[in-house]
This record gives sequence, structure tokens and C-alpha cells, in this order.
Amino acid sequence: MEIVINIVDTVLFIIMGLSVLYLFVFAALSLKKWKVKYPLSAVKYKIAVFIPAYKEDAVIEKSIRALLLQDYSREYFDIVVISDQMGEEINEKLAKMPLTLLKPQFEKSSKAASLNFAVDYLASIGKKYDIVTILDADNIVEPDYLQDICNAYDQNIIAIQCHRVAKNMDTDVALLDAASEEINNSIFRKSQTSAGLSSALSGSGMAFKYKWFAENIKSVSTAGEDKEIEEKLLKQRIYIDYLNDTLVYDEKIACSRAFYSQRRRWIAAQFDSFSVAIKNFPRAISSGNIDYCNKLFQWAMLPRVLLLGVITVMAAGLLVFDWRLSVKWWVLLLMLAFAFAFAIPDYLVNKKLKRAIRYIPLLGMMMAINLFRIKNVNKNFIHTKHTS
Repeated sequence: MEIVINIVDTVLFIIMGLSVLYLFVFAALSLKKWKVKYPLSAVKYKIAVFIPAYKEDAVIEKSIRALLLQDYSREYFDIVVISDQMGEEINEKLAKMPLTLLKPQFEKSSKAASLNFAVDYLASIGKKYDIVTILDADNIVEPDYLQDICNAYDQNIIAIQCHRVAKNMDTDVALLDAASEEINNSIFRKSQTSAGLSSALSGSGMAFKYKWFAENIKSVSTAGEDKEIEEKLLKQRIYIDYLNDTLVYDEKIACSRAFYSQRRRWIAAQFDSFSVAIKNFPRAISSGNIDYCNKLFQWAMLPRVLLLGVITVMAAGLLVFDWRLSVKWWVLLLMLAFAFAFAIPDYLVNKKLKRAIRYIPLLGMMMAINLFRIKNVNKNFIHTKHTS
């Protein structure tokens, strides 16, 4: 029995330890001051702004009005709203705004289907663009959003991810979701680009060379469209830049039930992406595609809240069985805590966040349950209800 426990302990520690070491190193790297500000472009590029909107009646109007306040010549950008199952009242309001309103009738709704529909429509009427940017219907952008993207594109950047931040932190779950988003920004975006690696995509606040996007979105079909796009970019050795100072305000999950549904889809998307991408690992290694290998490692890691739970259970359990075996797990737990502390920006560290931490065990259990309920999830659209 003791031998079995020692073997399980060693194997689990190596697996968990590699993940914690990765998070710790890149979290520490995110502390480095890294400010990328591209020079003002002398060229005004034509930009298509895609907003896939599935039952987003409550939030989309406010997002459109903010987008119309851009410090970017109106003649150089078009807003394209793909209204999927939204009500006639909001569609009538949108139809009066200076935008292109598309109302597809999908047999199976998905963000990928909406994006493909928009590309096909614009091609059918002969519209041409240099850049496409994708926003969620609840996103609010600042006036310099399009100009910042234009400046980066002018420096031959084909794929861009902007900095998503929370626009609501009114509940404990929303605050934890905001912290989680910023941890992702620090570890998988800011520090990656500072190390010369590609940023991870977020699903919105993204921008791409239009020609590349129109050609590649055709083969994207799952609910994890951002991960499919990411895999295609890295496979083609296209660098993904991160604009840390270009903010996109995104609505965070306000309750545990919505958190459960959203994370279930995210876990399924990550699992499916890893299952597809791992087949290309030997070629990525032999060809020296470091970005692709790095992404595979990220997708192979457990979600952070589960990582925290497993390490805590192992540390506490082994303390009872043999305290000497538990020491390394407590060290690992401390390293993970430091990684989180490094990655969370100062503006989020307050009494409210400390109070919200009590929800972590509940969210961790939900994530653990999600691991057993991901079959076929990535093939169906799971709508996250927005309210503001």
C-alpha cells in the first residue's frame, strides 16, 4: 500500500509541479513593465467590425453606441451585427443605426456560424476590407480601439488580441471571474509576448488580417472558435500580438449557475482543441514550432481552480499519512499562491476580493463535475445570459 501511495504521489507531483512551475515563471515575468505602443499609422485601413449577437437584446445597443464614438474616420469602418434569434424590437432599433444588420436563420446557432455568414454576405456584395475585428455584443470599447488595431496592423501584425477587463464586479462570482480574466491576461498574454511567444486569444477583442480570416474561418465550426483560430494561426507560424493598453470591457459572470455553464463549454473547447492539436505535436517539435508546442502545454494543464484543489487535497491528505511526503506539496501550494498574487493586478486586490475567495471551493467542485459532462458540449451553443 505504501509503495502505491509513493508512486501516485510522485506521478501526481510531477504533473502538477510542471503546471505550477509554468504558471509561476510566467506570472513572475508579467511583473516586468512591458509597454507596446505602435506608432500612429499614416494609412487608414478599412476595418470590418463583426458582432455576433445570439439573444443579446439587453446589451447590444449600449455596445453599438460606444463603438460609434471611435476616434477613427467613420468612412473607414463598418459595423456588422449578426442578429441570431434577437427580438424584433431590438432589430428595429439596430436597423436605424449606421450599421449592417444580418438576420440569419440557423439550424444550429454558433458564433462560428455567425462569423461565416458575415464573411459570405460581404463577399457576395463585393465588400473588401483590410482588417476584421470581433467583439461580443456586451463589449464596450474605448475611442482609440480601432486606431490602436490599425497601428499594429500597419507594422505587419496579422493577429491581435486586446486587453479584456471586467465592466462589472457587483457580485462575488463576477469579482472572481474578473480576477481569473486578469490572471489569464498576465500569464497567457502579457508575459507570453514579452518572452517573444504568441498571446492567447480571448474570444472577443480580437483582430485579424481580413484576407487570412476570410480564408480560414470557413473550416471553423465548434463552440470553441477562438481556440480553433488560435491553432490555425500557430500552425501557420503567425504571431499573435497582445495590446495591453487597448481595453475591451467585458461583462463577467454574475452567478455560480452561469459560471458552471460557461466553464463547462470552455473545458470542452480546451479538451477538443488539445485532442486535435496533439496530433501535430511531432511535426511541431521537428520543425521547431515553439509557439505551437507552448500552446499544447497550456491546453494540457488542468483549470487553475482544479489545480489548486488537487494540490490542497494532496498536501492535507499526506500530512495525515506521512508529513514528510506532504512538505513538497505545501511548497507547491505556496508557489501557486505566489503565482496568483503576481498575476492579479493591484486594482483588484481589496476586501471584496478577499471575501469572494470563500466561493472558490464551490466553484472548484463545479469545475470538477464539468470534467465528466463535456461530451458533445463543444458542438452546441451554450448561451451566457447578459444583463447590462
